[in-house]
Amino acid sequence: MELTTSSSSLLTQVLSSYGSQKNTNKVSDIWMWHRRLGHASFSYLYKLFPSLFVRTDVSQFKCDVCEMAKSHRTSFPPSFNKSTIPFMIVHSDVWGPSKIATIGGAHWFVTFIDDCTRMTWVALLKSKRRSQFSLSEVS
Repeated sequence: MELTTSSSSLLTQVLSSYGSQKNTNKVSDIWMWHRRLGHASFSYLYKLFPSLFVRTDVSQFKCDVCEMAKSHRTSFPPSFNKSTIPFMIVHSDVWGPSKIATIGGAHWFVTFIDDCTRMTWVALLKSKRRSQFSLSEVS
């Protein structure tokens, strides 16, 4: 949770639901340590800082970021139409512009992936204009 002016009032409302001002300070410390330690579990924080959890139940803490991080998408089904001959199917992608240029001044990257061998080539481009290279320059 960003502690900007607009969200600090929301934080105050959330923390006030936990009870007294003294308890509120402990709750805000628990959340601070949770974020500082890379969203460590609250049971782990209880072992590290038992004094913060006096009269506070560990199970009442729920972090939306932690819950979203644990959610998973279903994986893609296996593909059985893989190419059997090299260079029969070549996948490519253009990425850019990057904010920082390479030593040679390139801001764009093109990748080529052979479907059969999974061999990958990366071409660097200074700009995204007409074709500036041939495959012989890439290898």
